Amino acid sequence: MSPVTQVQLIQISKEMNLNTSMCAKCGGECCKEQPGITLPQQWGATAEEMLDNLAAAFTAGRWAIDWWEGDVDPDGDLDDVYFVRPHAVGFDADTLFHGAGHNRRCTFLSNTGCTLTAETRPDGCLALIPNKPHTCELKNDDHAKKKYAWAWHPYQDVVLAAAARVGADKADRETDDVQPWWSSSLW
Repeated sequence: MSPVTQVQLIQISKEMNLNTSMCAKCGGECCKEQPGITLPQQWGATAEEMLDNLAAAFTAGRWAIDWWEGDVDPDGDLDDVYFVRPHAVGFDADTLFHGAGHNRRCTFLSNTGCTLTAETRPDGCLALIPNKPHTCELKNDDHAKKKYAWAWHPYQDVVLAAAARVGADKADRETDDVQPWWSSSLW
């Protein structure tokens, strides 16, 4: 992976739903709603590689840990499934655990668009389909955030170990002034 200053994700999506002319006219409205969610495999092929890459990303200060509050396991009560997405603007880079909520601009959105290359964007960003200016939709959207939480479920120990490497703990979650996850139609 690349240096700590610019952590690059591994492209795993076969489809990249890009429409650069429409996105340029729009100005990244979907990116102003909340940062997209990554898949575990975007951080590496093994748990050890994922751990190293996540720790480097957390050290760089542009990635955060969000969580699903709800049962993602059909056979039980499983709360607080942690997953990784870019930091939301407005949170201190030292606040690793924070809910992106609603109306939280992605830290990688600049005045000229996303600063990540198309191949290194979170899977949740690549899943967005621009269908008209100022409107994106998710292909087969049926609780996308829940699907990402389910994908991260087996890697909870890796996420928490990476957080511990940078001195963060899930007890330090930032939730002030964040609308609840259910208020967002995108995730």
